[in-house]
Amino acid sequence: MSSNHFVSEMASTINVALRSNFMTAVVSRSNFLIEIANVLYLNGFIRGFTLRANTILFFLKHKNSKAVISSLKVISTPGRRVYWGLSSLSKCYNAKAFAGLYIISTPSGLLTSNECLLFNRNGGEVILKIEI
Repeated sequence: MSSNHFVSEMASTINVALRSNFMTAVVSRSNFLIEIANVLYLNGFIRGFTLRANTILFFLKHKNSKAVISSLKVISTPGRRVYWGLSSLSKCYNAKAFAGLYIISTPSGLLTSNECLLFNRNGGEVILKIEI
């Protein structure tokens, strides 16, 4: 599958694998997706990932035969970039009963919304929404 937006392709593939109760998902390899995989792994959303020649193999995490991640949603697309500052991030957490995280591209690299609010104190482009 050829796509100009690797993040959308990755989110779609992982969502299908989660709904089908698969233990793994295979997506095309790019440096940006490797960084996203690293953030997902460090925050405990996946068991791990393996880099292959042209692909990334995600090992999905399940608890009590149910996937840890409920869904991945793409926020920024090539045609519609979404940037949030600290005030937008804090409003999003206060306004909605939201269980999950956002992955945000900041000048310091890819961070979760919690890291932006607590440590980095700066916003950026919102890439993904991870619902638990």
